[in-house]
Amino acid sequence: GFDPAQPFEILVFFHGHGGEIERTIVRDLDLPSQIDESRRNMVLVAPQLALEAPDSSPGKLGLADGLKNLLDEAAPLLAQRSGGSEEAFKTAPLILSAFSGGYRAVAFSLARGGVGERIAGVLLLDAVYGDVKLFADWILSRWHDGFFVSLGGPSTAKWQDELHQILAARQRRPRGWV
Repeated sequence: GFDPAQPFEILVFFHGHGGEIERTIVRDLDLPSQIDESRRNMVLVAPQLALEAPDSSPGKLGLADGLKNLLDEAAPLLAQRSGGSEEAFKTAPLILSAFSGGYRAVAFSLARGGVGERIAGVLLLDAVYGDVKLFADWILSRWHDGFFVSLGGPSTAKWQDELHQILAARQRRPRGWV
């Protein structure tokens, strides 16, 4: 149901440890179907991070303008496949999401990905295992016009608490904070 002529967003999803794109994104999580069922006009971009490895390294996404470079490289292909304009894919709002070990790619993309003004929100799924200062910096700079959702369990509790402490120390309580 994607319509490139209508406003759209790009969901950039970073998988966790041991991930392989086809298996993780399509078979295990079935993200394409979930996006279709949501009826949102959205494109999914899911780069392969460390292949089937227990590694949270963001690779080239850790470099300055890393996410911008990735999306600029993907824009012509996305435009060709969808019939949309390359410029629309280079300017569309972004939602960054990660599962587990994909947290570091999100953190570095927030801090130095070169697309800061385009990021509409962040969704972390059991994915705060460090880099909490980078997350806090983004939350505090965008709390008025972006969203940040972090769902976690016992394995991420230590870092979730650290994030809460940083935000409390800076005397900010973002809208909707629970």
